[in-house]
Amino acid sequence: MRSLQTSLVPVFLTLVLFASVTNLAALVSPLFMMHVLDRVLPTGNLHTLAMLFLLAASALAIAAAFEVFRDRTLAAVASHIDSTGSKVAVAQSSAPAQVLEDVSAVSNLIGNRFSTLLDLPWIPLFGFALFLLH
Repeated sequence: MRSLQTSLVPVFLTLVLFASVTNLAALVSPLFMMHVLDRVLPTGNLHTLAMLFLLAASALAIAAAFEVFRDRTLAAVASHIDSTGSKVAVAQSSAPAQVLEDVSAVSNLIGNRFSTLLDLPWIPLFGFALFLLH
């Protein structure tokens, strides 16, 4: 089981990177609106609006791609933990039914809820950034 944990460390570090990109991209919308109100409306420059829109749309598209990769990676990790943990549980446990249930619970947690845990540390940063923007 120790090798399973060490083999998943790079995957979880990648998931933290993906979460960082998607959470930073959540600040694109307030920044876009701030720049539109500060730069585009007073001057009426449509070229500035077009460039701001392209930058914001690109950032949001990249964030969406990272979110899809993060969800697929979490599903693959959950499946890997379920299959590997099930094999170990059946081979080494005297009560495999309970251990299989525990492995299933862990894989469900990782597959369904782990992305929320990756997003939680960003909440104070968002609050502070939006306070600064306001």
